[in-house]
Amino acid sequence: IDYCNLALNLAQQTNDSYNLQRIFYSLAYNYRCLKRWDISLTFSEKSFSIAKENGGNLTQLWDTFDSATAALFEGRYFKTAICFQKEALRISEQITDKFAEHLSRIYLGILYAEVNEYGNATTFFEESRKLVSEFEDQQVKEKGLALINLKQGNLERKAGNWYKALELFNRASEFYVSSEFHIDEYESRKDELLCYFALKDDSAIQQHVPMVLDIFKRYRTEILEEQNRNSFFDKEQSVYDLAIGYEYGNGNTENAFNYSEDSRSRSLLDLLNDKANLDKQEIKFSKKTFEPLSLGEIRSQMSEKTQILQYSVLENKVLIWLISKTDFSVTTTDISADDLKQKVNSYLESLARKEGDEKSLSEELFQLLIKPMSEKLVHEKQICIVADKFLFYLPFSALLSPKTKHYLIMDYDLLFSPSANVFLISSNRAKEYEENLSENILVIGNPSFNQDSVYNLNLSKLPNAENEANKIGEFYQTSKVLIGSNVDKKTVKDYFQKSEIIHFAGHYMVNETSPMLSSFILKD
Repeated sequence: IDYCNLALNLAQQTNDSYNLQRIFYSLAYNYRCLKRWDISLTFSEKSFSIAKENGGNLTQLWDTFDSATAALFEGRYFKTAICFQKEALRISEQITDKFAEHLSRIYLGILYAEVNEYGNATTFFEESRKLVSEFEDQQVKEKGLALINLKQGNLERKAGNWYKALELFNRASEFYVSSEFHIDEYESRKDELLCYFALKDDSAIQQHVPMVLDIFKRYRTEILEEQNRNSFFDKEQSVYDLAIGYEYGNGNTENAFNYSEDSRSRSLLDLLNDKANLDKQEIKFSKKTFEPLSLGEIRSQMSEKTQILQYSVLENKVLIWLISKTDFSVTTTDISADDLKQKVNSYLESLARKEGDEKSLSEELFQLLIKPMSEKLVHEKQICIVADKFLFYLPFSALLSPKTKHYLIMDYDLLFSPSANVFLISSNRAKEYEENLSENILVIGNPSFNQDSVYNLNLSKLPNAENEANKIGEFYQTSKVLIGSNVDKKTVKDYFQKSEIIHFAGHYMVNETSPMLSSFILKD
């Protein structure tokens, strides 16, 4: 991507429309590999625009249709993608480019498999295989056959033909492991693993899980932009979920927890341990990444006064972990991820509507998420809740016990963290301030802002946030409390530099693609 952007700058300076089109579809390809199909489609559109203006080189036009197909595929617009790829196939036949034709037929095979037209899919794969077998260049032939094996293997896997799929994946992996196409090595190894899970082949699973995750981690170190790293990592979370469920099912609860922790908030962990740069409104990491502490290391460094209540949402169950310096236990709630997500969303919608059914929904979620581990929770200890996936949207503090009619916050001292490792790092850093009795605090409450500048959202004033800010300011000998119209970006930035503690009670905007670029809403 960096090289493409350098080339893009040069092409624009020299009005080189031919290479400008090439660069746009190259960017489309790279962002598609990073699972950012919306960005990929944007660059495909730019490539089409140049082709329309200049008449277009047909070979490049094929590339543009192909990259757009890939982006539409990632966005799950399969029928639209079929239309684009049929046009790409027509162009490849018009220019008699056998390699392009082979790729078009592969993609049509993939797309027809996604809409469950397996007969059409198989036909296109076999037509592509016939074309490749006639290639004179041996390396190109091997590359083409590897891609066909990889994609046709996926077709067989979807049809439940596990052994046939494995045969095809193994042939693909033999090529990719010794070539430069490592992104495809990851895909083939991951697909092999999915077959072994379906076949319940324990020995093969034990061999392939670390292999797949090792390749995955290697990619992660090479992706330096926060949005790209998070996008790729989030889309491949399913591999970790499989590993967590497998280890738990085999009684290896410590390994299961380590996989769970290994998959959480890695970008934030890297940021806490190293510096990152803000480049053109994008966070870029160094190539140095940090491995999370294991369960044993976490427990050895925990305070006696703390328990960690951690969740792993898997396809058909939720694992609930309880970790302390002296204890480690895990239990399950048998509920599908889809059903649990629906219950969480219903509760959040009920809170927003204030229609009176939120208490019963809160009690139901308490029974699912708190009750299974409630006997081990110690009232005198601080409870750190580490959520997972959509559970981060759930206000655990407001979950209601059907038995005591107490909200969770009434019985426990709660705090929240995105991972046990992040909690531990933050706790260790907090110890540095324990002897400092003169901490100063910046408290911001109900800051003013320009409604028109906030994407036209109708955000209400927060009068209770003013009360909150004033009360919190009273706890500190040295405090700066900024309320309402007294809050602006410049003042806040100035006090940020001088304050050891910052409390913000106001609106914020979440950046879904780059969470670390989420923002407070303040007036200029």
